[in-house]
Amino acid sequence: MRILDRITEELKTQKKTQKNLCDFLGLSSNNYTDWKSGKSSSYKKYLPEIAEYLNVSIDYLLGKTNIKEKAPAAPEGEGGDIASDLTHYMEILESQESLMFDGEPLDDESKELLLISLKNTMELAKKMKERKKSGLSDNK
Repeated sequence: MRILDRITEELKTQKKTQKNLCDFLGLSSNNYTDWKSGKSSSYKKYLPEIAEYLNVSIDYLLGKTNIKEKAPAAPEGEGGDIASDLTHYMEILESQESLMFDGEPLDDESKELLLISLKNTMELAKKMKERKKSGLSDNK
């Protein structure tokens, strides 16, 4: 599916018009007509803004994925560091008595298994990062 086909389909799905999109971009509606007719491909430089307007990822518009949602942004003031997030969750698991997972209370054994799994994942990620830094591939 072409980029413009995805944009047009998403506009229809969200009950938005080509004019709405052009207004958001600060463009004339004629621009969209030119894009669809092939007279112009200037829409490519607007992909980040179009993705924002439609609340989809640029990769979705480009046809690289069928997943529409953008990856969630890191909370304000946080750098989006997964390692620190996992460390935070491990601390919660170690310190709190009653926890829920998917709406169900975690028993002690499940809590311990989840903690072990998170620790193993962290260790594996650190080893992979060290290997990349040293120039080793996964095959060596």
